[in-house]
Amino acid sequence: MQIERSLEQATKPPRMLASWSRWLIVRERGNMLDPMCVYVGVERVLPIFSFEEEAKLFLRLGSYDGQWLVRECCAVDLVSVLCGPCADVKSVALDPLPEMLEDGTLALVGVRRKRFLEHILAKEKHG
Repeated sequence: MQIERSLEQATKPPRMLASWSRWLIVRERGNMLDPMCVYVGVERVLPIFSFEEEAKLFLRLGSYDGQWLVRECCAVDLVSVLCGPCADVKSVALDPLPEMLEDGTLALVGVRRKRFLEHILAKEKHG
């Protein structure tokens, strides 16, 4: 499951970048980017971060290997990820900490995928 690198390099309208700039953790797979997903039981979850530093902290505290990178994305990128390579995720986790995976509290920062997409699309529609 991968994101085309062209999404990252595409010109982003200033309004969208300013209003919906978020951070994903990805790894490079040839000329594609593969978003990091975590599991809660059998449910696949996409972690999304409000700040670059939070995503980097997640990687550091979770002791993930050096293949993972932090990438900024706008609303269009998030919709593309959630409707493409991550269409099977059940929810997104907003600014999670790695220990939330172990102690079972990830649901506290989780939002169902459909509701998250509706929120992004409504926000963009009403600008």
